[in-house]
Amino acid sequence: MIGTLFGYIAKRYMLYLLMVLGGICSIVFMFDCMELLRIAYGNELGWLVLLKLAMMKNYKHIQQVLPFAICIATIMTYSSITKTFELIVARCCGVSVWQFLCPVITIAFIVGMVNIFIFNPIGASILHKYEKLYATHLKRQTSTTVMVSANGLWLRDTVGDNNIIVHATKISEHQNRLLDVIFFITDQEHKFVQRMDAEYAELEEGSKWCLHNVDIVQEQGYVERTDVNCIPTNMSFGQIKESLVHPETIPIYKLQSFIEATKNSGFSTVRHLNYLYKTLLSPFFYISLVLVSLFFSTSMPRFSKTGRNITLGIMFGIVIYFVSDLISALGISGRIPLMLSCSAPTLICMSIGLYLTLHYEDG
Repeated sequence: MIGTLFGYIAKRYMLYLLMVLGGICSIVFMFDCMELLRIAYGNELGWLVLLKLAMMKNYKHIQQVLPFAICIATIMTYSSITKTFELIVARCCGVSVWQFLCPVITIAFIVGMVNIFIFNPIGASILHKYEKLYATHLKRQTSTTVMVSANGLWLRDTVGDNNIIVHATKISEHQNRLLDVIFFITDQEHKFVQRMDAEYAELEEGSKWCLHNVDIVQEQGYVERTDVNCIPTNMSFGQIKESLVHPETIPIYKLQSFIEATKNSGFSTVRHLNYLYKTLLSPFFYISLVLVSLFFSTSMPRFSKTGRNITLGIMFGIVIYFVSDLISALGISGRIPLMLSCSAPTLICMSIGLYLTLHYEDG
C-alpha cells in the first residue's frame, strides 16, 4: 500500500510541478519578448534573434521561480487529495505524515540535485551565450568581460582607432590599481602599435590610465623608459569589477577553481561564493519549502478553496524571497558571515516547517 501511495502522490506532484513551472515560464517568456522588442526598437533585429534571446534568458527566470513552483505544486497536490478524502482515508489506515510527505520530499530533493549537476552546466553555457548576443545585437558593442586565469587577468578597451588589451598579475581594488601590468595597443586591423610594461597602472576614473615605471616598446622595436605615461580610457574601475564574469554563467564544477583564480588576482569573490553556497544548499531549501507548504494545504477547513491556500503559499514564498535577499545582502556586505547568510533561509524554513509538521500534523 505504501508503495502505491508513494507512486500516486509522486506522479500527481510531478504533474502539478511541471504545469506550474511551465505556466509561469510561459508568462515570463511573453513579457521578456515584449521587453526585448522595446529595447530592440530601431535596431532592425529579426524575430528569430529576439525569440532566441528570450528563450535563453528564460533559464535564469526558471531558477528564480522554481522555489515558488515547488510551494504551489505542494499545496495543489495535498489540497486535491485532502478534498477528495484520499489523504484522510490514508491517515485512518495508519499512514503517518512522514510517509505521505516522503514522495514530495524525494522529488524536491531530486529536482534540486538534477538542477545542480545537469541543468546548471547547460544553463551557464546558455546564459553566457545570451550575454554575448545581447551585447552584440542590442548594445552594439563587444562584451567587455574581464577574463581571469591562473596567471592573472585580461581586459579589453577601445579608444579612438586603437584597441587596448591589458594583462595584469594582480589588482588592488582599494587603490584602483593594476599591478605588474602590460598594455598591448593595436590598430583597427589588429596590427601591433605599441607595448607598455609597467610596475603598476593607476586609473583616474573615466579619463586615463597612468602607468608608472614604464618600458615602452615601439612598433619599430626600440625601447623607451619613462617614469609616468598616461593613456586615455573609456572605462572606470567600477566597470572593471562589474564586468567580471557573473557566477550564473560559470558551471558549478568550474566555479571553485574560478573563485581561487579570481581571489589570487585581487578581486572580491563574495558574490561568487554566495552563489556557490546557495546553489549547493538548494535541494535542502526545496525540502524546507515542502514542509512549510504542507501546512497551507492540509490545515485549512475541509472545503476551503485551493486558490486561497495557493495565495497564502505565494505570499509566504514572497516573504521568504525578500528575507533571503536581505540576509544575502548582509552576508555580501560583510555584516554577517557569508556561510551563515547562505544557510540561514534554509535553516529558518526547515525549522518552521518541522515545527508546523510536528505540531499540527504529527502531534
